[in-house]
Amino acid sequence: NAVNQRLLLRYLRRCLARLGWQVDVLWTYWPNTAHLIGRLGEKVSVYHCIDDFAAVGYPMTSRRAIVRMEAQQCRKVDLILTRTAALTTAKRRLNPNTHFLPGGVDTDHFDPSRVRPPPPEVADLPRPRVGFVGTIDDRLDVKLLVRCAVALPGATIVLVGPIRRHRVDVGPLRSLGNVRFLPPCPHSQVPAIVGAFDVCLIPYRVNEYTRGLSPVKLYEYLAMGKPVVATNLPYLRREAAHIRIGETPQEFLAEIRAALVPRSMGALGSSSSTQEREKWRAVAQAHSWERQVSEIERHIEPLLKGDACTP
Repeated sequence: NAVNQRLLLRYLRRCLARLGWQVDVLWTYWPNTAHLIGRLGEKVSVYHCIDDFAAVGYPMTSRRAIVRMEAQQCRKVDLILTRTAALTTAKRRLNPNTHFLPGGVDTDHFDPSRVRPPPPEVADLPRPRVGFVGTIDDRLDVKLLVRCAVALPGATIVLVGPIRRHRVDVGPLRSLGNVRFLPPCPHSQVPAIVGAFDVCLIPYRVNEYTRGLSPVKLYEYLAMGKPVVATNLPYLRREAAHIRIGETPQEFLAEIRAALVPRSMGALGSSSSTQEREKWRAVAQAHSWERQVSEIERHIEPLLKGDACTP
């Protein structure tokens, strides 16, 4: 890592010189960039910690090494922003200027009043559509989804996104007639696809790594006024009043059923009312990127002025 960081530092210095840029804020998302801190002439350094990297299990890097590199970085930076409460507590032990900053959402982009019709590959699927948009990897609880698909033969389970085949076996799902895999789509199409779902899922396994996750799709789903059914991740429990959480496979399936009610001609659709959809969108608006930026500025501006850290 030390060699790689020196090479990266040299490359960044060349780029900055070529562009004629002066660094005001050095912002890093990775836990192994302590070597860069203080070497680019920055006024403020920020570590935006969005994952529990030590729990990921990288194949060529030991957990002990990640913990050591991240601790060194946490002590060096001026400010740490974390995506979950657990990360906030852990990093604050290393740096008192650590603050919780949950995921955000572009509420203008994810606006049901502006959404376009879904593409045919989604619009032509039978309803109700119970869907997920995101990377399909070992975070996804395949067994749980199989159970739901078998128990809900009248529903279409729609999974949209890239499949990391080296990390997850989706064969059991492919064998089911009411499960549809759709390829990754441009971000511009995501609202239309989510808008075509009757229920949106966050069906992640619960383990050491996922307990530190903060799925951005939570507020994207809510911004579209969609009922959300999720597994019991700590980050999601903070919105337990506005989403349905299943702690067991039985509860997860029951929550999907509860989010659906009979419609005309015996079909199923979302049970949510207009009032509920407006409430969910209001929850998402409280986490808009505009508000996120304001919160970030509140912490960074005093540091740029040389003042003490913010409360």
